[in-house]
Formats: sequence, structure tokens, C-alpha cells
Amino acid sequence: MPGFPVVRLAALLLPLLLSGCLVVPIVIDGPAPWADPNAPPAPYGKCGAASVQQHVGQPYELLRFPVGTRVHATGTAPGGDFDDGRLNVDVEPTGLVTRIWCG
Repeated sequence: MPGFPVVRLAALLLPLLLSGCLVVPIVIDGPAPWADPNAPPAPYGKCGAASVQQHVGQPYELLRFPVGTRVHATGTAPGGDFDDGRLNVDVEPTGLVTRIWCG
């Protein structure tokens, strides 16, 4: 039977391919250290966060921030590198700004 090696190869590779679809949940015990909404603001640095602190508690959709500002959902970890000159804004699910900081 000439197709037999192909069937055997497919039977061997199928479990290997399906294992790539496996999703493993990540469990964090306790609050994430980077996502404490009650933490004091980070040092203002060079990004100008001190000049926009009056926007904390206001709806994000009504505000304008400089190009390059990173916006994060409150309680999530910011990805990427630390840049003291970059403005970051944390926004809660209701759309209110909870924190403005440099990083």
C-alpha cells in the first residue's frame, strides 16, 4: 500500500501539531506588584506627568495626551522597556483615568 507511510507520518505529527494549541493558564497569587492602583504615583521624571495630574479621575475619552503616550488598563502590566521620557496613563474599565506616570 503506497499511501501507508504518509498516513503513519500524519498520525505521528498530528499530536505534535495539536500540542502547540494547548493553552496553559497563568495563575497569579495575590495582586501583581506592578498593578497596585493605590500605589503613589511614580516619580514624574522627564515625561511631564506632573503637569497633567489634574486629569486623574476624569474620563479618558475626553482628554488629549501627547503622541507616544502609552495607555494601559488599570491592573495590567505595561509591556516593553522603561523610558523616563514616556507618559503612561492607566484607565479603568469604566473609562476613568486612575494614574498618570512616567516609564
